[in-house]
Amino acid sequence: MTMSKNKILALIGAILYTFTPIIGFITGIGFFAMMSSSTFQSGYLVGDPTGDPIGVASIIGSLGIIVGVITTILCVLAWIAFVKLDGKTGHGWKIFLLVLGIIQIVFGVWFYLIGAAPGILFILAFALRDNQNVSHEENNPVETES
Repeated sequence: MTMSKNKILALIGAILYTFTPIIGFITGIGFFAMMSSSTFQSGYLVGDPTGDPIGVASIIGSLGIIVGVITTILCVLAWIAFVKLDGKTGHGWKIFLLVLGIIQIVFGVWFYLIGAAPGILFILAFALRDNQNVSHEENNPVETES
């Protein structure tokens, strides 16, 4: 059994998109660790004695964790879309991949350099016509009563 081009593009996009929540969690945890270290705090406080590095770490780290949770949910939905792409609800999942692709392109470029790649693949999975369904429709035309 071969996969359609749409499903292959969705598979590659889902694999690449899996790295997005991982990067979000690592960024959030990294900011917490970096900003709460005593070496960073002493260097930060020398430059600005009124600053609160723990507050900054909390805000930036929390944002990273929140982005990680949201992208984890979207990542799970992207894998569900890949699995159900050829099913009866495949068109609805194609629209989901289109919207996710647009969001990924817009925000992915800001967070990391290759962030737009999954978005492009998701959009192509929506845009390309499925050859297997076309050949099946041509071989089995629907008969209408006249």
